Amino acid sequence: MKCLLVFFNALVIVNLKIFKNMRKINEFMFAEDLDENGNGAIFPDSIEGKELGFTSDKYSFASYLFRQDKVITISFIETITPGSGHFSLLLDNLKKAGYSIRVPTPSNLMRVILIKKDFIGTRDNNGCEIWVER
Repeated sequence: MKCLLVFFNALVIVNLKIFKNMRKINEFMFAEDLDENGNGAIFPDSIEGKELGFTSDKYSFASYLFRQDKVITISFIETITPGSGHFSLLLDNLKKAGYSIRVPTPSNLMRVILIKKDFIGTRDNNGCEIWVER
C-alpha cells in the first residue's frame, strides 16, 4: 500500500509539471495568434483572452475561441471547474464587448446554458449544428 501511495504522489507531481509546461507553451506559442485585422484564435491568458475573462484559472490550456471580425466562434472550451458559471460569464462578456456568438455542436450542459441565454440551434451551410443568438 505504501508503494502505491508513493507511486500516486509521484504521478501527481509529474502531471502537475507537465500541465505547467503546457500552460507555458500555450502562453508563448499562441498568445498572439491573430492576423493584422485581429482575426484568428484567442487562447486563455492572451491579451484578448484576458480582456474577455478567458483565462487559465477558468479554462484548460487546450481551450480557444476564434474571432472573425465581430463574430466569436466558441471552437473548443473546457472549464477547469464545470458548473461554476464560467461559460455563462464568458457569453455575457462577449455580448458586452459587442461580439456575435456562434457555438458549434455544444455539449448538453452548454445547450442548457445557451437556451437560458436565448440561443437557438440551427444548421450552417454545410449542415453542421450551430447555436446562435435569437
